[in-house]
Amino acid sequence: QFFLSKKGEWGQKVPQTSEEWFKGMKPEGKKQVNREMAKYRAGDVLAWHDLDRDGKITLVELEKTFTQWNVLLTRHNELKAIRKQKKDKKVIEKTKSLEEKYATKYRCGSEGGEQCPLIDSIKSKKGKSYKSIRWFLNDGEL
Repeated sequence: QFFLSKKGEWGQKVPQTSEEWFKGMKPEGKKQVNREMAKYRAGDVLAWHDLDRDGKITLVELEKTFTQWNVLLTRHNELKAIRKQKKDKKVIEKTKSLEEKYATKYRCGSEGGEQCPLIDSIKSKKGKSYKSIRWFLNDGEL
């Protein structure tokens, strides 16, 4: 129902490639490019949601991946809000606190339970300026 509503109509369209791709291309070529883009985007969706790689997306897999996506998006937006506070002297502490919150809740598996090496890594980070926040965003760690 959502994709049929006004709010979800974006999901009915395959985004167009940039105009540069289409310069001098005949209409048939444009259609073929759009079909191929739709095919590969569908493959991307399947790859993202099919956690056990069996070619099917179960309700459990969908719930896990939507939760993961929403956690990542929320964390990103919260970090973005902190970054806007460039002149705030507590920006490093705020960033560490935010990363600890997400690591504790979503990466370490327990709130206030056993010690997590990821939390130790976050606490050990040193930074002096707004620009040093980048080291918190290392996906190898988080």
